[in-house]
Amino acid sequence: MTINYRLFFNNNPATREQLDRVEEITVEQEIDMAWEARMQIPIATDDKGNWTGEDEDFLAEFTQVRVEIELGDQVFVPLIDGPIVESGDRMNSEPGQSMKTVVIQDDSIRLNRDDRIFRFENLLDHEIASQLFGEIEQIATTEIENTPAPNSNLPPVVVQRGTAMQLLRSLARRQGMHAYVLPGNKPGQSIGCFKSFPTQTDGLPPLIVLGAGRNVAEFHPTNNAQRPARVTASILSIFDKTITQRTSDLGRLDLLGEEQTFADEG
Repeated sequence: MTINYRLFFNNNPATREQLDRVEEITVEQEIDMAWEARMQIPIATDDKGNWTGEDEDFLAEFTQVRVEIELGDQVFVPLIDGPIVESGDRMNSEPGQSMKTVVIQDDSIRLNRDDRIFRFENLLDHEIASQLFGEIEQIATTEIENTPAPNSNLPPVVVQRGTAMQLLRSLARRQGMHAYVLPGNKPGQSIGCFKSFPTQTDGLPPLIVLGAGRNVAEFHPTNNAQRPARVTASILSIFDKTITQRTSDLGRLDLLGEEQTFADEG
């Protein structure tokens, strides 16, 4: 099975010269975290000993980068669409060993830059989400589920200090939903999502490591024992001074939702 990819810089297809400069692309996608991609760009010195290739315009901070992949005869699928947020150079005296690493994150990073105090009165959570997503030009469309009216546990006034993305994730958690940003159908037109995860597959081909239908060359699962397995958080209400406490334990999570691991063939 052939695997093709294409790149866009500032919503324009990458030129042949730009494609030739990219040696490796790694895309990481995690739930409730900004998606991230890393591009490896070789750099070198010219005849006068000056470094070249590390200050290209298309690698400048907040250049919009989009990565798409095509498996076999399937359509191109976007893996990430967002700005360059970090870059670093690794310079080596040995020829061919110097490398520039460029870090891209999805457009949710644009909602996570400014710390401010939010105050919303008599707005439903999905209305707040729509307003916050609408502040970002690169988020062209939204997929937002309606939320119920506030009850005794959800006061009609939302006051929180932090970033817009922190507020969106906080509102999503209390609704049993998720807040995230996906790449859209076109470059530079991301989708702001405030909804529950779908229970149906999206039609993408499965990833197969072994066998005749293999389409993955390598698979590297990792476990991080340093991450907390049990988290407890408390919130003090500014209205009635009550304290709400919640605990999350990995052992209590239903990882597969309502779906069975395998169909019951008995």
